Amino acid sequence: MSPDSSESRKKEKVALFGGTFDPVHYGHLQLAEWIKDKLQLDRVIFIPVRIHPFHKRQDIASPEHRLAMLQRAVSVYKNFEVNPIELEREDVSYTVDTLRTLQKTYPAAELYFLIGDDNLADFHKWKEPDEIRRLAKIVVFRRDGIHKDVKRRYPDFIHLDNPLINISSSRIREYLYSGKKVDDFIPPLIYEYIMQHGLYGAGADKNQGNFSRK
Repeated sequence: MSPDSSESRKKEKVALFGGTFDPVHYGHLQLAEWIKDKLQLDRVIFIPVRIHPFHKRQDIASPEHRLAMLQRAVSVYKNFEVNPIELEREDVSYTVDTLRTLQKTYPAAELYFLIGDDNLADFHKWKEPDEIRRLAKIVVFRRDGIHKDVKRRYPDFIHLDNPLINISSSRIREYLYSGKKVDDFIPPLIYEYIMQHGLYGAGADKNQGNFSRK
């Protein structure tokens, strides 16, 4: 095959998956894997946010802890990686700024930006939404059901009918604080890190034995 063939010029398909990941859990990982297979993506890059423009929580785990957990979680996946670009900022993380930077970082890639359908209703309030649409293909995944009105508003977006996974970071934090079992929600490496650092009110003296290693 000649060097200038269409196959050799095929762009790498890279998905950008942003979120607080506080903590990262099986739902995040299974969803990313499902989307990667569905859209035949080459890579999924997880981007932990430092300060979300619409976030109201004040008790978020530190950027260092969330990054460390995310790196551990994706280490067992061949096509997953973490980019700390938003954690390195001191100010609010705006998607359009991240996309501009990553377009330069991956000039030969076709970027796909993942967004939950529950966030799509406010997409028009985001910083430079039209520029976001120019910089990346927008992929909408289901979080709490399909919002048909929003889907009609953005027919150019890729709307996925992914399986719903009943796992949330807030539930995990609540379970850890109360000493309930979390082994169905997070990988063992993440649990061990949480216990080691006493995150979310957990600790070896409080939750000892509540995680079965299978």
